Amino acid sequence: MKHLTTIATAVFATTATAFSSTPQPVLRGEATIASSFPDDRPCAVSEDSTVGFRITGGEDSPEPLKLHSIDIGPIGVMPVLQTIDIDAQLYGNALDLAMRVSGDRLYLLSPLTIIDISDPTNMTILGQHPDGFPTFNPGPSAIAVQGTTVYIVGPNRDIKVFDCTDPTNIVSMGTIQLPGSRSSISVETLGNDQLVIGRDWDGITIHDSSAPGMLPTVGSVSGFQANSMDVDEQNGIVYTIRRDTSRQYLTSVDISNPNAPVMLDQENLDDLQLFGGAGAIAVVNEQILAVYIEYGRIELFDVSDPANIIRMAPILTSAANLASTNAGELVVSSRDGIEVYEFNACAADLTGDGSLDFFDVSAFLAAFSAQDPIADFNADGQYNFFDVSEFLNLFNTGCP
Repeated sequence: MKHLTTIATAVFATTATAFSSTPQPVLRGEATIASSFPDDRPCAVSEDSTVGFRITGGEDSPEPLKLHSIDIGPIGVMPVLQTIDIDAQLYGNALDLAMRVSGDRLYLLSPLTIIDISDPTNMTILGQHPDGFPTFNPGPSAIAVQGTTVYIVGPNRDIKVFDCTDPTNIVSMGTIQLPGSRSSISVETLGNDQLVIGRDWDGITIHDSSAPGMLPTVGSVSGFQANSMDVDEQNGIVYTIRRDTSRQYLTSVDISNPNAPVMLDQENLDDLQLFGGAGAIAVVNEQILAVYIEYGRIELFDVSDPANIIRMAPILTSAANLASTNAGELVVSSRDGIEVYEFNACAADLTGDGSLDFFDVSAFLAAFSAQDPIADFNADGQYNFFDVSEFLNLFNTGCP
């Protein structure tokens, strides 16, 4: 027990002076998937936030393209539920791969392929449309699903529309060339009857999608190139990686009134190297925004006030694609498989009483000694110095 006494002494020797109300990321668990390189393959999450999906292999990898379903419920080691070969269905060019979950279906690019995920231990390929190809280098927002209607940023950077009511007979509803001289580069859904489309130097446009095969413009914010984006529907905010001449920004746009969207704030990203100029981004729990940055880092931003974006400390991991869960967690495609991060404003409060004191230390020591997963703070399945160090850091940060 001598080492546990040392831990307790170290905890109380720290001075809790740095308090933060912003939830901090904690690695909750991970799944190891063989041949996960390259790590820029897409990931996604089921609508009930219990299953993660990850593509591996393809171009630049000796392995064929495969789709994996992962149980993301457990703390620590997360088991792979099933692996299916999709090499014959998809092309291995990472620039053309994307995925979305809607209901019990997974929609993949490219070309457009639909997979039944109602039973994640028995995924089944339902259908495919040979014309469902996105533009070259579409980024993570190349596909959006609204009900059973699928929108794809097309090869000419227009919008392709598909009726997927019957996945065994996907029907092309045509290609829509939007007004203006600029092309489309990203698309996101907004409720059941609107779309947000990122335009090449025409900014963001909002469209009425209630009429099949038509996308009349409702509102717009122009003057910049809107690359990848994500939508916080609850608060009516779009976050986009925008390029303005030679500079890059993270921008928040208020779309609560779709007819008159308003730019709220912008965070200069010139000091960061974005992947292809358009890092994958994901809103987490309406409070945190995650942006993929090259060289093993995911940049985090506090967006609890969308008009005042604040940069946080990054997550340093080899990961290149992101997805968020309805439970307020971040799922990333890592070099080893996937990692799941939860955001907790007081992760060291193991007693749950809202304060940090001797009782939390005692709870940690007991859990650490018993090798209880609650003490595996870095979620690597082991109980060692790294868990102690992470607990000390979080204890010293304090509770809001």
